[in-house]
Amino acid sequence: MRKYLFCAALLAALMFTGVSASTEGTPAAPTAGQLMQLIPAELQQRAKAGADLADEQGLDTGGLTLEWGDHDGPNYILKLSAPAQGKTSAKYGVFDFAAGKWRIPCIYDSVYCIPEHRYFLVVQDGDRSTCYEAEADGTVNPQPLPIDGNVCGVDRQGYVTLYRTFEESFRLYGWGDMITGTYHLRSLLDNHYQIVLDYVAGSHAPAPIGFRDGVAMIETGGTSLQSGKHEAYWADSTVGFINRKGEWVGRHDYNNIRSYVNDGSNDRSWGYRDGTQNIFWIVEDGGEVELDTISPEVFREKHSSWAKGAIEQAKERGLISENMQGYYTLAAYREELCSLLVNLYCKLGREAPALDTAPTFVDCERAHVRIAAALGIVSGDEHGEIHPRSRITRQEAADMLYRFTMLFREADSTAAPLYPDGAEIDERFQASAYAMRNLGVMTGLPDGNFAPDGYYPIEQAVAAVNRLYDLLSVK
Repeated sequence: MRKYLFCAALLAALMFTGVSASTEGTPAAPTAGQLMQLIPAELQQRAKAGADLADEQGLDTGGLTLEWGDHDGPNYILKLSAPAQGKTSAKYGVFDFAAGKWRIPCIYDSVYCIPEHRYFLVVQDGDRSTCYEAEADGTVNPQPLPIDGNVCGVDRQGYVTLYRTFEESFRLYGWGDMITGTYHLRSLLDNHYQIVLDYVAGSHAPAPIGFRDGVAMIETGGTSLQSGKHEAYWADSTVGFINRKGEWVGRHDYNNIRSYVNDGSNDRSWGYRDGTQNIFWIVEDGGEVELDTISPEVFREKHSSWAKGAIEQAKERGLISENMQGYYTLAAYREELCSLLVNLYCKLGREAPALDTAPTFVDCERAHVRIAAALGIVSGDEHGEIHPRSRITRQEAADMLYRFTMLFREADSTAAPLYPDGAEIDERFQASAYAMRNLGVMTGLPDGNFAPDGYYPIEQAVAAVNRLYDLLSVK
């Protein structure tokens, strides 16, 4: 949320010292009519259309600030605050710009969008949050939710992070004088408000356990209040990924969170272990790959010698998104091939489907994955998951390339000659594998085999998409 200057006299007139849900001395929210007068017409039209306005400047003057938050279609979470009165003055509500009215009054300490177009409402009372659910039409269930603790975040899947604050005395690194420190332990609740994980190590400031593509990174230390665990939290805590069931995904013995490397242009995860200089690519599907360098510069441009020309050409064509310009010899994620193909689709002059009509998945919100699904390039499973950060196999990649090609032209899938290991290709992908070979988009390995279950490196995916560009852009 950012700030936006507007109508000082009118906003100043809206200030009063009344009582809201839990805090006295907070400003009253504008009525629906007043709000519609205050917001510029251009922003109103964008809000009615359900545009993302979180990065738009808010409305600020006369000591009162109104800011944009998350939204569900034309229903926007709005934040009203008086900065001079401190953080406790901030209140949240939901305004429907299509109907021109408040769906949920601006009296809550926090409001979050949750599944099925509902809302999660928080009223803060000291060290405890009282929480409610509201329906899409704004009807608030008067029965508080069975949640005990401080809420510090709720994600779009309805998972809640609670925290508790402790002051404890301990010896840093297990020796020296006793010191007293404040720390936080968190709990993760699922969207039925059942505990998934309890006593999750936190940081010096409570923060939500943030999931991305179905996994979240947490610390392993501080998972118990028993003797000896505090030193582990402060001195040798490790980190790893969990899924939404609270299960570890792969190894979780990497050094503390500062050992993760993200160079800003690539959103893959890297970590150290055992205090060594070895660095690992931590794969969200449960694997890891030890790398031969820890230089971020090399992360951005690590590739095989044969791939240099293809990578440079793909960059010039605008096919490689910035956040996947990295260690090209690594196996490609499903979402990375989606990104390449959606970029290619647009570069070939086609208009991508509107995001609001694209399929949704419980483990992925990435736009290019949803657009690829709308185009029929990929699909989710029976659980509504698409596993965007799973490494794709060669036969899965062939199928995605084939489906993309069929959006533009027919492809001959004659299986002659057969690959020596052709019997190992899943029958679902037989046509895809041979069609891509016949077009010269994706061929076999130097030994003649197809290796259907082998992982597909990023650099090979880039080369294949380059070939599709050449093939499909010919008039």
